[in-house]
Amino acid sequence: MVSFVLPAELFPTESSVGKAGHRHPLQDWLWQQHRIEIPIVAWGDQLLIRVSAHLYNAPEEYSRLAEGVRSFTIEM
Repeated sequence: MVSFVLPAELFPTESSVGKAGHRHPLQDWLWQQHRIEIPIVAWGDQLLIRVSAHLYNAPEEYSRLAEGVRSFTIEM
């Protein structure tokens, strides 16, 4: 498992993110637009996207995630 910091200027930290029942808008958008389910958690003043890599995941899936995050920043 690895976490990546999302740039603060593009993804401001919301105090409720990561708490029970509170999701970052990027999480919902990735699911609705790309059918990607991934945790996004607040850690201090940063947002982290947590990737769990397994043998059954293909490199193309990680590329699809990266493209989904990029397209979210363009649309917002």
